[in-house]
Amino acid sequence: MNLENMSKKYQKEILFLMKENTEKEFFKLLKAKNENIYVHLTPNIRSILTSQTTIEEEAEYIAKYSTNDVKVHSEKTKIEDMIDYVKNFDLINSVVEEEFFNDIYEKVYIDDYYGRYDYGRYEYEKKEISPEVQRKIEIRKNTLKTAQKIFENNIERVYFDEFSVEKNCKVFQDILIGKDINELLKKYCKSFNDKLQFRKYVMALPRKFRRDMDIEQLERIINEADSYALNYGRDKLTTKEIYEGISEELIASEEIKEAMNKIKEDCSIEKNKSDEIEKMA
Repeated sequence: MNLENMSKKYQKEILFLMKENTEKEFFKLLKAKNENIYVHLTPNIRSILTSQTTIEEEAEYIAKYSTNDVKVHSEKTKIEDMIDYVKNFDLINSVVEEEFFNDIYEKVYIDDYYGRYDYGRYEYEKKEISPEVQRKIEIRKNTLKTAQKIFENNIERVYFDEFSVEKNCKVFQDILIGKDINELLKKYCKSFNDKLQFRKYVMALPRKFRRDMDIEQLERIINEADSYALNYGRDKLTTKEIYEGISEELIASEEIKEAMNKIKEDCSIEKNKSDEIEKMA
């Protein structure tokens, strides 16, 4: 809505209505019931995998300290399912399904009518695989047996609590089959925060699993988006540059003025100490 193109009369009327509606909405929200907010804790899967705690202990802890009503038995079942998923993850078939997806599945339209309305949808169903493709699949499965063994012996060591169980298994799978940083970022990192989180995961990996990963490339990609995200060059900012980066409105406030003066005093003290050390040398 462009108020500038309207007469002053209409401008006043529209502004009045906007103000009136805003006030109505404000008091409506003020009188409304509070949202049903609660905290539901999540299990520490890595601690369970490394035998630092048990499924029962985690379920009891979650039931005790979550703010919503949590039943120990139901929470225990959920955790058991998560642990089973990790321990029984089939890396071989997971990779094969991804790499040979178009050879294994076909897109099929499912008719679904309700009265005269068509709620049809597309689903993927397994199709008949040609002998040639089947032979390629069997060869690929044989090459993945070593990766499956490494996965089973190390997943508890590389498990990252900030990822879901599914993502933990899939990311480690792709590292073991040799996907590079660019492929991993494209597949798992949709946002800038995802990239920061992924770097945190990579840096926590045992050295043998990140030895061939181009970590410099990962950090270069992050720095291109935000040069201060990894604290590179932060110590090179001068007091003047910090001051100039703050808006005039904030600078005008007494709190910011006081803080900036404190920074200047600290810088001055450090400079004097440095000068004294140089003289003594």
